[in-house]
Amino acid sequence: MPDSSSSSTSSTSSDSAAEPRNLSLFNRAQLEQLEAAEHIVAQARLEPAKTILAGATIGTPEIDHLANRCLEARRRTARSVLEGFGGEANTVNATGRELALFEAIQRIQAAARQKYARRDFVKLQNYFTGERVNADGATMHQVAFTLSELLSPATGTDLATATDRLPGIGLDKINTLRGLIDLPPIGASSSSSSSSSSDDAPLVSPDMADDRAQRDAIIAEINDRRMEIQFAMDGERPYTNPLNAEIRRLFHLPPNQPYTA
Repeated sequence: MPDSSSSSTSSTSSDSAAEPRNLSLFNRAQLEQLEAAEHIVAQARLEPAKTILAGATIGTPEIDHLANRCLEARRRTARSVLEGFGGEANTVNATGRELALFEAIQRIQAAARQKYARRDFVKLQNYFTGERVNADGATMHQVAFTLSELLSPATGTDLATATDRLPGIGLDKINTLRGLIDLPPIGASSSSSSSSSSDDAPLVSPDMADDRAQRDAIIAEINDRRMEIQFAMDGERPYTNPLNAEIRRLFHLPPNQPYTA
């Protein structure tokens, strides 16, 4: 079930012009925290930040662990919302990468309607049809991640091993979607060599409440580890030196005062 429940009423034809509902499947604050942590991971893997953080005893293993926890949190989020909702398509006011991502999502939603609209409405709900997937960038990222989990092969490049398959959605379209949210293409090895054993768990969990509880605990850990990196960078590149302003910005640190979380 979704994270936050809302009262529902019977729909009539007069409701068709109503505004689309806000996507209530995800906790937006948590998605923004995940986005921030993933940004910090990406910056921490680049020089000179990588060397700077190593001087504060934060090396590749610590960064990889945070990256894996972010991935696990997204997977738990995906599992916890697969009951989904149904409805009509939405439009988006976006440009560039966000527009490309929304179009990739819409292409997959259209294929899901083609397969399930007349046959299996329950499975159609897994594809967020009718939801405001473009409510914000963080929500759109999580929707795309969830669709990728549904459609990506569990083994190699064999689509027969995926949780679901849609007409016209081959490796090319799945990889386009994955690339837009910075996931490696199907068949490529992850940039991180280590991962928790729960990464290999089946997509659909028998206990959605447990997935949400574990996701909440993982995100709490992610926030703690992300702040640890930020405090380290705050100490290594203090605000008192104006030359540190750019790298502080990259790590979401205030340019003119110490970081206090």
